[in-house]
Amino acid sequence: MDDRPRACREWEMDAFRTKFVRFIKRKIYGPRVQIVDHPHLLRLGSEYGGWVFAPDDSLVGATILSCGLGEDASFDIEIARLYQAQVVIVDPTPRAITHFNELMLRMGLPSTMAYSKGGYQELKSYDLREISPQQFSLIPVALSDKVGVAKFFSPPNLLDVSHSLVNFQNSYSSNTPYITVPTVDIKTLVSDQNLKAIAIAKFDIEGAEIQVIPLMLANGILPNQILVEYDELNFPSPRGRKNFRAVHRLIQKAGYETVWFDGRSCLSYQLPAS
Repeated sequence: MDDRPRACREWEMDAFRTKFVRFIKRKIYGPRVQIVDHPHLLRLGSEYGGWVFAPDDSLVGATILSCGLGEDASFDIEIARLYQAQVVIVDPTPRAITHFNELMLRMGLPSTMAYSKGGYQELKSYDLREISPQQFSLIPVALSDKVGVAKFFSPPNLLDVSHSLVNFQNSYSSNTPYITVPTVDIKTLVSDQNLKAIAIAKFDIEGAEIQVIPLMLANGILPNQILVEYDELNFPSPRGRKNFRAVHRLIQKAGYETVWFDGRSCLSYQLPAS
């Protein structure tokens, strides 16, 4: 006999139903992706915030454009340390800005604890030796398809950090809680920051990748590698699948090969060596 309070049992059943429905929807609306075999891939970062990419000597001292920080900078820190790379971070979320600023104050210090499995990393989990504040910059704007201001919608669970311009987490509603943030298109961002060559562009921007990546490609901005979380795929739907297919095809048309897929929403692309 289950002696737990009824509310606890009902919450557990609701959570199970949500996971089950999402599992079925993923089977129906999830993408089918063909991967090109790559001789060597590397994963850096925590379980939650890590990314897979193709390691290459050309990454030494290169520029990494990291769009979407949240409260997990593990990938940014590890790639900066491994390659002495310059990391340009783009995120207007207040909690992300606070996390970044506090991170800068700990530069030079070792880690004293392991990464957590969730989306929030304690500052003490970052190994900040052998890197300097000069390797990082934060641009507190939201990447979009235009310069201006926009609603940045809060997630359904207000304990989560990730806001969204497209509000896919709330069924694309325009009437849920939001903050207002400045926006910039990627062409303007690249020009303003004088980013002449981008080795890796990482996009974890809560659905806005559907607007941003086509504009990037159309303007001839072609990073050697593109890492993308198609966030709509985490809430499977016909609309999310359609949006993914459109952007995925544009990336392929631009000459990129798909070298990694996590089976859910994250893909890594690379331009083949000429």
